[in-house]
Amino acid sequence: MPYGYTLKDGTMLSLNYKYALYHEENLDRHFTRRLRDESGKPFLKIGEELMLHDTGGLGLFNQWRKYNIATIFKVTGGDAEYYITDSRLIALRIADPYGESIQTAGANLFYEIAQYIRLRRHKKEQIRQFLEMNLNEIIMIKTGVSYIYFLSDFWPGKCAIPESISNKLIQILQSHEKTVETKGSGKREYKEYYYVDPLIFKKEKFYDKRNMHVQKAIKYEKKGKKDKAIKEYEKALKIFPDDDLSQKRINSLSKR
Repeated sequence: MPYGYTLKDGTMLSLNYKYALYHEENLDRHFTRRLRDESGKPFLKIGEELMLHDTGGLGLFNQWRKYNIATIFKVTGGDAEYYITDSRLIALRIADPYGESIQTAGANLFYEIAQYIRLRRHKKEQIRQFLEMNLNEIIMIKTGVSYIYFLSDFWPGKCAIPESISNKLIQILQSHEKTVETKGSGKREYKEYYYVDPLIFKKEKFYDKRNMHVQKAIKYEKKGKKDKAIKEYEKALKIFPDDDLSQKRINSLSKR
């Protein structure tokens, strides 16, 4: 799942560069492709259908604290512009320097000051943060507070989105749904839509173990040890059978 910044001309500047460097077939996708055109609209693939264009707040969180996504794409931000196609979710947001830096104020004052200055410059230069996610990477949607949980590019996490966006995603992913659970009561009632085995999803330790094997596999790939990498991906699949990403890496390595 690419995420990072778009320049004025719509060119992607991905912060997920490590994954791209490990897997050369993704270099073009991460570094040279344009995410949007001059009017700010995303480029659609051949046959891709635009389902929704909306706006609202956007926050990307790290649910499993071991892997800090917040260092890549901060928790809070300015208003976002969303595009949902029949296969992708694309969000472009303007950086909010105050909202970004206030999150961890006091933890590292000099870092936060530098972060504030950098984001203020980005805002002035109209550089927008972006998040692009394939819909098949969504593993759960929680209504009410409207979170989508995802498993993408070996990083699990959750993303806070507007209710209109989550409702549309639920409609699109309805045929992939495995379980729906109603929780709370009265005005606090909400639903959780699972697109993977909910029993696995609810046990956080499975994610930690899975990611341990995936990180080992990445290191083996980098060293050219294909067979060892495949074994680690297979271990990850035993823990998380719905892990499409590990399966794709196995298929790709097996062809080499």
